[in-house]
Amino acid sequence: MSKRLLPLLLFLTAVSPAATISVDPSTQSVSLGTSASVDVNVADLGILTAPSLSTYDIDVAFDPTILSFTGATFGDGLDLFLFGLNIQAATPGVGTVNLFDLSFDLPTDLDDLQADAFKLFTLTFDTIGPGTSPITLSVNAFGDSLGDPLDVTPTSGELTVTASVPEPSTIGLLLAGLLVIGRRRLTAR
Repeated sequence: MSKRLLPLLLFLTAVSPAATISVDPSTQSVSLGTSASVDVNVADLGILTAPSLSTYDIDVAFDPTILSFTGATFGDGLDLFLFGLNIQAATPGVGTVNLFDLSFDLPTDLDDLQADAFKLFTLTFDTIGPGTSPITLSVNAFGDSLGDPLDVTPTSGELTVTASVPEPSTIGLLLAGLLVIGRRRLTAR
């Protein structure tokens, strides 16, 4: 009896690998007053097999004194046939944005046709202050093709905003040089 029970126990306790979501690029540096974009990608799903992804609900947190959220563009990994029937929402708050996507593709289509890695969404920010802002991912829900919970490991990133140092203008440098030359001529006499 124990010979039959052991394989069953091993099968039931097998650890399924977790999918991963990550910010890309994980670190980025931009100048103050410009816009910046980051992608959030999913990886480590099944390769044209289960597990696949049918829904997610993710909060992205950032420093509102450094970044101002301006928009989100959803990827098409949950809309395999590009019919545009998904329910998608991007809800901004102070220092956070919640992103939700729900696929209406059939579970068999998601399991058989969905890639093992793809872009979930792209976030765009205006840079409003210098410093380094973490881009932190918090998963509220992550569902497989049937909507059942799917293990996921989030990897956050950061965005550094640098204040540009104004360079002296060409005219200013030319005038300063002429003043130095003129002063030397006056002191030489």
